[in-house]
Amino acid sequence: MLYSITPYLLNQALLKLSQKVKTKDSLRIYQKVIKSSFRDATNYFGFLKYNPAIELSIPRVLSYGLKKTE
Repeated sequence: MLYSITPYLLNQALLKLSQKVKTKDSLRIYQKVIKSSFRDATNYFGFLKYNPAIELSIPRVLSYGLKKTE
């Protein structure tokens, strides 16, 4: 059910996606799609009272460009 989706579940889903995509820009596109979908479900269609994706952010655990160390 749509109302059972929590911010935690969305963050976990984005974390799993981050392991599959190659660039941070690709992950940012996924984030925008998720956020806009939940925004529409909340504001325009009224399916939800609260938008669980409002604070969805890119995981900082991953490094897309490895830095050289000496």
